[in-house]
Amino acid sequence: MRLVFLSNGSFAVLYDENYYIRDLYYPLLGQHHHHSFDGKFKIGIWHDGKFSWLENIGNKEILLDGSKAVLHAQWDGLDITMEDTGSHTHNQHSLSTC
Repeated sequence: MRLVFLSNGSFAVLYDENYYIRDLYYPLLGQHHHHSFDGKFKIGIWHDGKFSWLENIGNKEILLDGSKAVLHAQWDGLDITMEDTGSHTHNQHSLSTC
């Protein structure tokens, strides 16, 4: 299931319920589908010698805030926030992690 969709008209990114990128289109939407092995770009968290994929973190919220995809999660005593946005003037994608 795709929860969040970011696009500037020629670059599009679709996120699933684990905040994994499932679909990536460039330069034409719906034409050139770029994706990873197994169809998702996974994100993991490493803290104090422990590791977890986002799919194994149960306490998370994913939402669209204006033109940003946002993840809020709690794991191993950490408050995790990730924000992704797509530029409306350049074909790029940026990830900001706090």
